[in-house]
Amino acid sequence: MIDPLEELSKQVEKDGSQLALAKRMGISPAYLSDVLNGRCNVGEKVLMFLGLKVTYERERAASLPPMDVPHDSRRARARRDRARNRASA
Repeated sequence: MIDPLEELSKQVEKDGSQLALAKRMGISPAYLSDVLNGRCNVGEKVLMFLGLKVTYERERAASLPPMDVPHDSRRARARRDRARNRASA
């Protein structure tokens, strides 16, 4: 899986500083520093800048375990029951 933090670090090296990269990305230098130091999550804007948004989300979804139990909340059951009652009336 592609690591966004590793890609960001490569871009910092390429640009020469976090400030230069933050300006190029259109984000604050403080936010970029927080992301690189693990104080903030990597946001959508950063992922899109790196060209990783779709790839990262697909790989993350693929790594999650499948859900075996169907979701049947009270609200969903109530909607289903109301629909059955309307259909039978």
